[in-house]
Amino acid sequence: MGLLHVWGKAMDCFPVPGFRFSEVQKILAAYAAVDCVFTDTSEWPGPALESHLGEAAQNPESAAKALRQIDDLLSVDLFSAEIRDEVALMPQVSPTGGRSVEESFWIIRKHLVSFLEGDLERPVVPPQKPEEWRERSPEISHLLGAYFHQDSLNIYASHREAVDDYISGTPAEDRRRAAKEGLTLLRMVEDKERLEDAVLAVGMQVYPPRGVRLRRWMTDLADIIKNDGEC
Repeated sequence: MGLLHVWGKAMDCFPVPGFRFSEVQKILAAYAAVDCVFTDTSEWPGPALESHLGEAAQNPESAAKALRQIDDLLSVDLFSAEIRDEVALMPQVSPTGGRSVEESFWIIRKHLVSFLEGDLERPVVPPQKPEEWRERSPEISHLLGAYFHQDSLNIYASHREAVDDYISGTPAEDRRRAAKEGLTLLRMVEDKERLEDAVLAVGMQVYPPRGVRLRRWMTDLADIIKNDGEC
């Protein structure tokens, strides 16, 4: 895996106080607790960042400090020798959606600014019953239920072929709505088991592609369907 696709080092214990990027390290620790991937989009923070911001609500100065540290971080090459020792103290986190690590930090920065200015949306309470998931998310339910049911991989040679078939037969407005609903679903469920229950509730009956975590696949899926197949 190339440098643009993973950042930081696997750590047994963090955060480590008293060094240059201590608040950034705390943010990355939140991602490490939720699948070790950057799942934020430009529209919404993912569950890891939302969890961190929920804690920051009790201490807004920590978010302001994190913003300053991210600006400091983005002012240098993220893979340079200058910060190699600091990076070694970071949890290992991978981007999604074809983004680089730097682009992922810019998205985090955007949400920190929105949080500090009071413009960030409040977290959405997840549904409790399968029918509530389907009622709240009709477009993503159609996509997953119609193209990723238990027999779908007997029809399509791959997950991507199923996605391409959906794109070719679905208006752009409906695809954008499905992408938004899928990302909202990811925001509402933080742990792996609840996410599996949620996607099952909206119709997905197959596993994601081999070697790809469900949260990452759902994030990439949203990018693909809203961008006419380009990720």
